[in-house]
Amino acid sequence: MSSRYHDGALLDIVVDWQAATVTLRIYINRAAIDASSLPFGGQQEHQELHEPELPTGTYSVIVRGFVDLRVPQQRPWGPSVYVDDLSLEEQPDGSVRLSVQMQSGDVIEVVGGMVEEAADSPADNEA
Repeated sequence: MSSRYHDGALLDIVVDWQAATVTLRIYINRAAIDASSLPFGGQQEHQELHEPELPTGTYSVIVRGFVDLRVPQQRPWGPSVYVDDLSLEEQPDGSVRLSVQMQSGDVIEVVGGMVEEAADSPADNEA
C-alpha cells in the first residue's frame, strides 16, 4: 500500500463519527508522477519489486472502527499536500495503525479496527 500513494495529493479527511470511520481521499495524477520520477538520461527499466502503480484517479483509504485520530499541521519541512509514504502497523491489541507521512513532514495517524482501499471513479476526478 505504501509506495502506491507516493506523490498523491491528499484531498480531504472525512470523519463519520456515528459510523466510526475516517476516510482519506487521495488523488493520483499518474502522468505528473511518472514525469517527475524520470531519472537523468530518460526512462529506464525498473528492477525493483513493488506493488502495482495506481492509475490516475481518486482513491479512498478507509479506517473502520476508528478509536484515535491525529492530524497535525506543523509543516516542519514546509507546506505540502502530497503524500510521501503510507504504512500500516498491526497493534498488540489487534487494531491497526495507519500512518501517512506527508511531504510537509507531518504524520497523520489513525488507529482502528480495519483499513480498506476503494477506487472512486478513476479519470472522472480532478485535483
